[in-house]
Amino acid sequence: MIDYKKELNEEQYKAVMHDKGPALLLAGAGTGKTRTLIYRVAHLIESGVSPESILLLTFTNKAAAEMKERAEKMLKEKCGITACTYHSFCVKMLRFYASFAGISPNFSIISSPDEADIIDIAKTELNFQRLSNMPTGTVFASMLSTCVNKGISLEDLLTEQRYWKFRQNEKKLLALKRKVARYKEEHNLLNYDDILLKFNSMLASYPDVAKKIEDTYQYIMVDEYQDTNVLQDSIIKKIRKYNQNLMVVGDDMQSIYRFRGADVRNILSFPKRYVGCKVIYLVENYRSNQEILNLANHVMTNATEGYEKKLKAQFSSERLPEVCYVDDMKREAEFVLESIKKQHMKGIPYKEICVLYRNSYQSYELEVLLNKEGLDFEKYGGIRFLDRAHIKDVLAFLRIYTNPSDELAWFRILQLHIGIGKVYARNISRKCLEYGPEYLIDDCHKRKKYGVHIRKLYDEIQSWEGKEFLEILKSSCAYYAKTLENTIRNKKVDSESDREESLQDLERNKEDITILQEMAKDYDSALAFLDATTLDATKSKGNEEDKLVLSTIHSVKGLEYDTVILLDCIDEILPSARYIGSPEDNEDVRCMYVAVTRAKNTLYMIVPKIVLKYGKAIPGYLSRYIEDKEDLYDFCNVKENEKIRKDFL
Repeated sequence: MIDYKKELNEEQYKAVMHDKGPALLLAGAGTGKTRTLIYRVAHLIESGVSPESILLLTFTNKAAAEMKERAEKMLKEKCGITACTYHSFCVKMLRFYASFAGISPNFSIISSPDEADIIDIAKTELNFQRLSNMPTGTVFASMLSTCVNKGISLEDLLTEQRYWKFRQNEKKLLALKRKVARYKEEHNLLNYDDILLKFNSMLASYPDVAKKIEDTYQYIMVDEYQDTNVLQDSIIKKIRKYNQNLMVVGDDMQSIYRFRGADVRNILSFPKRYVGCKVIYLVENYRSNQEILNLANHVMTNATEGYEKKLKAQFSSERLPEVCYVDDMKREAEFVLESIKKQHMKGIPYKEICVLYRNSYQSYELEVLLNKEGLDFEKYGGIRFLDRAHIKDVLAFLRIYTNPSDELAWFRILQLHIGIGKVYARNISRKCLEYGPEYLIDDCHKRKKYGVHIRKLYDEIQSWEGKEFLEILKSSCAYYAKTLENTIRNKKVDSESDREESLQDLERNKEDITILQEMAKDYDSALAFLDATTLDATKSKGNEEDKLVLSTIHSVKGLEYDTVILLDCIDEILPSARYIGSPEDNEDVRCMYVAVTRAKNTLYMIVPKIVLKYGKAIPGYLSRYIEDKEDLYDFCNVKENEKIRKDFL
């Protein structure tokens, strides 16, 4: 038998020993919720509960498998609990009870790209493909999914600013939605949202089936409950109508996926919806030092909703989290690099250092600097800045300038022009290597559709003569944007909305190109800049797995690092300008809390005095979530530029 009192702290023990009735386990960051769930599974089985009657729902198959494996290791025997994701459980039930759900048990599960293809087929059949202000297949698939996850109608979704442009086609979009649904029904296809919808509908229509499932699973535990949406919560409610043995586990302060449909109200209202609910708090943190937790507790006081809790650490440190003021984003990147080197020299592996940010674009300056230094990194959330297609396109112009024999660069640039696909691009690029840029104005191109366009490319290349590197980059960027816009406007598309979407993407890409030009100002030549942006950082020495981590806050939840560096810890970014003073403000408070609680020993929060956001310079003021005129110095060590320079230089 397992000695639970010896293995668990007091609150964990209470949760594990909870045998009957509903329970809400509020597990703060790093407080051992997974360990508690595993021990509870073991306790139930040791108490005589059949493993087959235990259902453990998680958000990833990996987490489910790990929990089951650890429980079996603890019990020293195989156990037949059902541990899986919501979708896996619903698929299992739908295949077994298919006749009640009105579907064939051998239904196929389709992905988002499959759904987009079906939408395009339906648009063609309805003759909608050439209508203006119609979303692409991919966009409409995302819209339908948002409706399901947020529990709203398509009509309501179209009132949101993001989708307002499609409002004039509301009736056609409703018809398209019905057409897509019929197609999937006729071909026995279900997407991830359909799986939840079908199962929930079946439970509502056939209470006897719901009761049978309820009787099968006497004990249900739901992990990461703060991330559930309305539909997932509805499913749980229907299979816990009579049997109230339900334990939900989560942390309301880590509910940060509202944009995906997660509804924090599920966890906030749970005790009111389940009579006799026992609420257990896990606040003993096994991850971070007390100094970091003091700051996390302070951040939580900014929330206007949620459960009040104070995290307690197992150890303390003499080092407070640091608020570091720097001049601008360039100095921020330099400071971050210096901090990374300093930590690594102390023996901290790169993989134990994480740079966090609210939005993917915030890491661009740092990415270029890391490339220059040959420091490899993994990026979670968003594509690496230098791997983005439009950045590679612009850099291709510089590659031709520095090396006219760069065939790959010619191949890439030529395809930007009207009438040139891969075959023409390959042939022309090879001739340019042989005859030089003059081949672009050869008589053989005059009658071609692309002739006039590559003549402009030739003129652009000729205009570089005698110019400085930065002038050439600026000219190339302008040429690229104008050429791409011309190509988009003259390209054959399924609908005008497709064209409009491409033009909007181009406008967003121009912001990245502006950032690239700002970065280039630190380099003396095109060759030096290209070296810094294209050196293969994977050639760095040492363990290939020992990689620095760059991540958005949303992509790092559930992970932990010795050292965390939080970029742009300022108002208008964290919190976002659009959230300040709105109900969504709580979402950004929770983002800050998640960011702070990823750190085990060291936490830097960087405050640039000037920040470039979407091409616009904004002043940097310390985030209101941290700033406290009376108590700030109790939580943080505040450093100004001169102090930072003394530390590192």
